[in-house]
Amino acid sequence: MLKDKAVVVKIGGSLLKDGKSYIKIAEQLKTKFSEKGTNLIVVVSAMKGITDKLIEAYNGSIGALQEVTNKCEEAAEHIGGSKLKRKVCEELIRLEATFKLAFTKDPIIKDLILSYGERISKKLLVEALTLCGVKAVSLDAIELIKTDDTHGNASIEYRDTYKRIVTSIPILLNENVVPVIEGFIGSTSHGVITTLGRGGSDYTATTIAALLGINEVYLITDMPGIMTADPKYVPSAKVVSEISYVEAIEASLYGGKRLHPRTFHPLINIYSSTVRIGSLENVGTAIVKSLDIAKRGRPKLMTYKFRLDHVYIALIGEGIHEHSVISEIISYVNKSNLNYEGFYTFKNRPSIVFLFKNELLEKALNTLHNLLLGK
Repeated sequence: MLKDKAVVVKIGGSLLKDGKSYIKIAEQLKTKFSEKGTNLIVVVSAMKGITDKLIEAYNGSIGALQEVTNKCEEAAEHIGGSKLKRKVCEELIRLEATFKLAFTKDPIIKDLILSYGERISKKLLVEALTLCGVKAVSLDAIELIKTDDTHGNASIEYRDTYKRIVTSIPILLNENVVPVIEGFIGSTSHGVITTLGRGGSDYTATTIAALLGINEVYLITDMPGIMTADPKYVPSAKVVSEISYVEAIEASLYGGKRLHPRTFHPLINIYSSTVRIGSLENVGTAIVKSLDIAKRGRPKLMTYKFRLDHVYIALIGEGIHEHSVISEIISYVNKSNLNYEGFYTFKNRPSIVFLFKNELLEKALNTLHNLLLGK
């Protein structure tokens, strides 16, 4: 069946820095998937830093808008010369016109402004794929991905979205054409542009996979996978080879990077694909619906988030809430002489959360990692 040969690949903005990087990604997609007979659906994020600059523009920064214009024009010219640059400039002219409405501080206008990051990025990647000899076509997320009207954090309406993508994407795959669609954006039933929240491109990718019954989703970033801890603070952090949906959701709730909290909603409720996270050279983490019993009852990774003068550090792993596991972990932590303010856990939640003073973050992360995750 076609769906057994197809994969959805989301390209994260951290990899899309300039025109050269778009061409590199296009070549890698061709080598890793297209040349091996795999049908490819690409979901693309905005170029690195562009969304932040568009937020600044919405808040009134003419300088930020000019930075967006310069960066997009340079990338377009590098990839496709003056022809692509003209197409991108048409989008930029529309963006500048929208920018004049930003004084209203309307969330609808904000979503419209932010949408240009993905819309321009899609044009760049389609051209880069074509340049590399891959038959690629642009699909419009504003037409295909239907959402509710919660601007800035919209939820995808699966039924309406299915009706649209099922009449376009399978036909393209049968013709060995690569459809490229924007992540992060959609529109209401009335056609008003919405955004899905930070990390929303992941949500777009898993929704497409679930609705079409595709078995694998690749979330491609500049990291080799999900790490046992934040490597910025913990140099000994390692890639986690496999976690479950519920562990991944828990990590996102406690500040885990690179995962939108609703990424797994369509996979749980519609169709359970395997999600693979990492770079195109090394996709190190697989996220699956459920784990073998032998892989439960121990921490897999830890994440953290700040609240006022405290930091919450969550040790995450299915079965970790069981009394025997909690007792063992508390015993280890007490022997380490870490001065935690308290801890809590919830029945049937895959985490134990410790509270520390903010200034103890780095020490606590490294100590907990060495005690519980290092081996």
